[in-house]
Amino acid sequence: PDNMARLSINFKVPMTLVYGEKSKVITPYDLKYMKNAFKNLQILPIQGGHMFPFEYPHKTAKLVENIIYHLTKTL
Repeated sequence: PDNMARLSINFKVPMTLVYGEKSKVITPYDLKYMKNAFKNLQILPIQGGHMFPFEYPHKTAKLVENIIYHLTKTL
């Protein structure tokens, strides 16, 4: 999030940000900024903190599989 200002590019591809609901790294301000800066961005919270992939590896893997599945349907 601290480098987002440099990425003021309007990406043409769909993007998804998955973040831990209890993360202290991704703030509500970051989420608002990213949603406004990147129109093709989907933001999905998941249970856990900043290290959610290690805390909930199976849930994370399933979520990533679902994201990829839905992205392939839009191509």
